[in-house]
Amino acid sequence: MLPFQLSELKRRLCNMIQVGQIHEVDTQKALAKVRLGDIITHWLPWVAGRAGSVRHWSPLEANEQVVVLAPFGELNQGIILGSLYQNTAPAPDTQAQRHTIAWDDGLKIKYDQTNHKLNIQNAETLNITVSGQANIQAKDITLEASETQSIMAKGPLQLASGECIELSAPNISLASQGGGQCSMQGSFAIDGDVHVTGDLLNEGANSNHHSH
Repeated sequence: MLPFQLSELKRRLCNMIQVGQIHEVDTQKALAKVRLGDIITHWLPWVAGRAGSVRHWSPLEANEQVVVLAPFGELNQGIILGSLYQNTAPAPDTQAQRHTIAWDDGLKIKYDQTNHKLNIQNAETLNITVSGQANIQAKDITLEASETQSIMAKGPLQLASGECIELSAPNISLASQGGGQCSMQGSFAIDGDVHVTGDLLNEGANSNHHSH
């Protein structure tokens, strides 16, 4: 084999698999340039989790450490296989039973397979939008807000319980807007005073004017 052929073969073998850092990213075309030592590659595609009827999108970032596969040793035909942890971007978790996704702004999504727990931490805003029906079923559900908590519906809103519904607060207000009525059915036990600014009617009689 000629010296030139040996040199070319060595070059191709050395180029086949390399570790480098992302130099530039084109998110519109899903391509990136990689810095491999003193060399910066042409625009290369990166491997996606899925790219068919189901598609994943998580673009690479500058300085992210990646592995480049170059078929036949030709970097112009290279493919970015995936990322590697590094000192500036370590693994977000160390537990074998946990699956974790972390972002630099502090958001973390963790699933613990051993304890069967899914946690979303430090999300400033969480929006869930469905065009049809949304159902939440659980043994116990707790909704807690440090400030204001609102439940709004453009149509009817129903609260139903197989046992009891408790409302507990320093002040509770029930208001019927637009001249509508506020209706309650059943027996009521009231421990405390009842203040009425209008008439209190009992089967058509005015209870405010009963004599005792």
